[in-house]
Amino acid sequence: MFKNSLLKNNKSIALIDASKNKTFTYSDIKSFKSKFEKNFKNKSLVLLLTSNSIFSILSYVTLMATNKKIILLLINEDIKEKFIKKIIRIYGPNYILTNKKLNIKKYVTKKKYENYFLLENKLINNKNLNFINKLLIPTSGTTGNPKMVRLSLENLNENTKSIIKSLNIKKTDTTITTMPMSYSYGLSIINTFLSKSAKIVVCKDSIATKNFWKYFNQYNISNLNGVPKFYEFLNKLKFENIYKDSLRFITQAGGNLDLKYKKYLYNLSKANNFIFYIMYGLTEASPRVSVLNVNENNNKINSVGKPIKGVDIKINLKTKNSKKGLIEIHGKNICLGYSEKLYDLKKSDENNSKLISGDIGFLDKDKFLYIFKRKSRISKIFGLRINLDDMEEKLLKAGIKAKCLTNDKYILINILKFSDKEKIKKMIYESFGINKNFIKIIIKNYIPKNKEIKF
Repeated sequence: MFKNSLLKNNKSIALIDASKNKTFTYSDIKSFKSKFEKNFKNKSLVLLLTSNSIFSILSYVTLMATNKKIILLLINEDIKEKFIKKIIRIYGPNYILTNKKLNIKKYVTKKKYENYFLLENKLINNKNLNFINKLLIPTSGTTGNPKMVRLSLENLNENTKSIIKSLNIKKTDTTITTMPMSYSYGLSIINTFLSKSAKIVVCKDSIATKNFWKYFNQYNISNLNGVPKFYEFLNKLKFENIYKDSLRFITQAGGNLDLKYKKYLYNLSKANNFIFYIMYGLTEASPRVSVLNVNENNNKINSVGKPIKGVDIKINLKTKNSKKGLIEIHGKNICLGYSEKLYDLKKSDENNSKLISGDIGFLDKDKFLYIFKRKSRISKIFGLRINLDDMEEKLLKAGIKAKCLTNDKYILINILKFSDKEKIKKMIYESFGINKNFIKIIIKNYIPKNKEIKF
């Protein structure tokens, strides 16, 4: 995926450490890779606790581009230590790359890189795994749920090439990190920009800080990417007053953005000559499925666009007279399947390039896709995938029987009897990372059905 970018003497800038104003060329990445990959034995499973840092991205690129047979498991650095240990216990990685001082039996520190530790367990033998599996991404935020999406290098290569073409990403483009790299949307930005030999400003600051906008101006950012909450906040910041002429295109995915914000971004893009893209995808699709160029199709602003190259969409109609149905996706970008334990990494391709999503939608006469509602129990609040079944199970273990629902803006928790609401909100925040201001709790003497719930 990155091999063409890591050619000899590619002196163009790949990464910029925003806080240190330090640059890394593609030749620097190649040099790092040639040394760093020597730390890992062939046929290994590696757990990487990711952060928006240079070392995290360099480690990822190395382990994805190496000729060694390595399966890489990505987990966000914000995951709690007890969940990290749960993942380690279930999957038994040969190596762990972490910026936390973990005390785990049988793992020893092999090397230290700045604030990252490379841990190794020499007693583990993972040589019997199926190394068509290349990348494992969690299906549920930072909750420690061991269920992972299994992706092959071909899945990622196919989708990366299609995204580059659909968004017309150029070598001269510069983006800035706005999402965790363990989130498939954030990771796809790294994949596409580095595969195109473009530039990424690596930044840990949020858009609510002065530093972010300092970097935005300093490095002439040409691309911004975000989930709905990102753009809602941009609206509050009055983005029209801090907009910079270097901006060439923006993308939005990770859930539905309200029409008023779509219109705001469209009008802003039209007035200031940048392109506004709306996208639809799933981690299981590596992750992009469709793209809408709003500037060229503003009459389709409620659509998520047409399938990108290599992707075919079909609708499983409920009845002959219905236009709506489950969205069925076909393409080489479709994941191999799921894993919930180490044994699952012996499996090969279970999906055969076909995925029936949990989303209900329809195609109009021009073959533009519209999402009607989500059938699955996955919320995309803040762009994070939150499994509502996990949430209900967590509450039940605490003695609280509840029904959890979402409209991708709020989590609504219906409980049967009076309980400490603040305690529940704190529990959800600590386990799932959702701010209490976006949790609504109601008390009913029965668990209502979805259609009875109003947000």
